[in-house]
Amino acid sequence: MTTASLRSLVLAGVFATAGAAPVTAQAQSLFGMLFDRCATRPVPPDSGTGPRIVISPAGQVLELKGPITEADSVRVVVVGNDTLLSRLLVTRTSSTRVPGAVNVAGQGDRVASEGQCKTAMWILRDFAPGIGEIEMRVAWPSGGTQDSTGYAVHSLAKIGFPVNTLYAGALFFGPIITTLANPAFGIRANAGDSMIKTIEYATRPGARTEYALFYTPFWFSKRDIEVDRSSHFDPVIGLVLNDVPNNFLVGLTAHFGYTFYAVGGVQWGRVQRLDDSSPFGVGARIEGGAEAIPVNTRFAWGLFGGFGLDLRAVGRLFGLVSK
Repeated sequence: MTTASLRSLVLAGVFATAGAAPVTAQAQSLFGMLFDRCATRPVPPDSGTGPRIVISPAGQVLELKGPITEADSVRVVVVGNDTLLSRLLVTRTSSTRVPGAVNVAGQGDRVASEGQCKTAMWILRDFAPGIGEIEMRVAWPSGGTQDSTGYAVHSLAKIGFPVNTLYAGALFFGPIITTLANPAFGIRANAGDSMIKTIEYATRPGARTEYALFYTPFWFSKRDIEVDRSSHFDPVIGLVLNDVPNNFLVGLTAHFGYTFYAVGGVQWGRVQRLDDSSPFGVGARIEGGAEAIPVNTRFAWGLFGGFGLDLRAVGRLFGLVSK
């Protein structure tokens, strides 16, 4: 598109209002400031910290320093003509992350540079996760009677950018091997005497495999799991899905990123044991059926270790959720 065509579109679309006079000298002057040499200056160096967006008054994004999370204060730097910057307002137009909060916008803090070219910065915060949006508006002499103040407010540009969610913890699922034995007991008939039975294990008494659902609360602060790829050690609690009411897990998880978790700790559970007060043990001979086996239940503990996959990854694996 030629400069002349762009000029015609901007002047006709941005500055036309109901009952407005034809394009005025003020509008011509504003157009000139939107696209003058100041808008093409090099991006100013960044001496601060945190996310920063550098834009021209016409809405061109010159630099986007991220990532941006819902807890960040975003520095919006506009590079342009000093006269234009003095009448510029930058606000957040997307939803706020705090119910009832109002948009927060700082006054332009202009930094001198050569000629009439300067920069102004606004600090915007409380962006809700999803897509953040900011709007640039300018109060410019109307050149007519549309406004009793002699100024009309024009929207110059709206700019959107992703805002990542901060998470306080994560859920993951996976198998574990536990040393907390929970054998079942049965009886075996004897060939010589059908009335006498031998107590035996109906299931293997040693270590066993179970499946667990874990929750790990992140230590110290919430995290942006979309970009954080550092290694972490976090506490973890869990439930054994094979027997939820009778088991509880607590321990630590080590993870690099937020898809695969290695986990280990202690399991407390209600398990079956032969009665300590009974003289009968495994291999002992008793009369009667299985009801004669002196079994009781008690709480015991053991160690466990295993691994897990983030529930989002499990959902993606089976096509239950999208990326």
